[in-house]
Amino acid sequence: MELLRDKPLPVDVVVLGSVQEEFSGLGARTGAFAQMPDAALVVDVTFASQPDAPKSGTFALGSGPAIGVGPELHRRISDKLRALAPEASVEVLPGSTGTNATEMQTAREGIPTGLVSLPQRYMHTPVEVVRLDDIDACARLIADWILSLGEEDAQ
Repeated sequence: MELLRDKPLPVDVVVLGSVQEEFSGLGARTGAFAQMPDAALVVDVTFASQPDAPKSGTFALGSGPAIGVGPELHRRISDKLRALAPEASVEVLPGSTGTNATEMQTAREGIPTGLVSLPQRYMHTPVEVVRLDDIDACARLIADWILSLGEEDAQ
């Protein structure tokens, strides 16, 4: 949001920090139900490559954001994110995303939802590791996406 501080925004933006993503998604579900946005972008982490992880489905630290694609994610949002960051990795999610995107995309009548993930090593341990430049790249992509929104995105 700091990247957008002095910029005129084309849409109203609501930022939701939620709880219970790992258990029930209750925070995202109730937040999305209460706000009923025209579109949602979920930000989470994904598995970074590390010595004990498979090569497929993991992303190198320093590779920037991973853009989710799959049946629970809105194709138009995923395509726009990929156009804004063609160098970004693509994370194929053939079923549930394991993130708040699953809950948000089914709130009320449904919310077009996208997913941007940050590569992280040693997930769910006391020594989680990310790269600061990956955080910056994710923030820039999110800001660029918000600035690119218009009336056509509310459909």
